[in-house]
Amino acid sequence: MAGGTLGFLIWNRTPARIYMGDAGALFLGVLLATLTIRLNPDTKTQVASFATPILLLAIPILDTSVAVFSRLRRGISPFQGGKDHLSHRLIRHGISRRTAAISLWMLSILFGLLAVIISYVKEQYEVDIIMLSILLWFLLFIVFFRMADQ
Repeated sequence: MAGGTLGFLIWNRTPARIYMGDAGALFLGVLLATLTIRLNPDTKTQVASFATPILLLAIPILDTSVAVFSRLRRGISPFQGGKDHLSHRLIRHGISRRTAAISLWMLSILFGLLAVIISYVKEQYEVDIIMLSILLWFLLFIVFFRMADQ
């Protein structure tokens, strides 16, 4: 999956030669969901075991949450498409497309590292890292939610 996605990213750079489309995005989403459910992290507590897949998908969950709540606030169906996702908000805020993409990748890497770190720290620090991650996620939610909608 990683090799195919990286290969796709090379051909999808500006000017894009290929586009993934809904079928490819849905396939990747199902694959990621399945892999995180099947993930058996080497954690010491059950809480950390549940938190690991959620941390791995923190940015996609953040993107969906911001878009859905934003649409509900504006009286629009959350099932209707729109330009209120995190990348759109960053671009409207004056950030270039490339910087917006890299910023979201870096946030995903940060939450991924937090998920990996949970497996290596002492049991007493697992909950601290999870709480720090939750706080960071909610701060990001507030920042992105306050960014201007369409």
